[in-house]
Amino acid sequence: MITCLGVNRVTDAERAFIDKCIATNDTHAFYTSKRWEALRQQVLRIDHGECQRCKNMYHRHRPATVVHHRQHLREHPELALSIWYTDAT
Repeated sequence: MITCLGVNRVTDAERAFIDKCIATNDTHAFYTSKRWEALRQQVLRIDHGECQRCKNMYHRHRPATVVHHRQHLREHPELALSIWYTDAT
């Protein structure tokens, strides 16, 4: 079970929007939404603008241009707007 921690829980309206994006195979609509862009900017600030994948996998410090989901959108839409969560299994 995956549990969301913190402030960025998905509202019912946001979940309906995310589910629609997934059902219609239009995840681009989600990734261009104001809510995702605000969260993306927040994550980039937290990570000091550094690519975490480059830093963790290759020990290189590069500017970040992408924010990745740790759990894929289609598999865990309930975490789509969450920064921190834990796998409680």
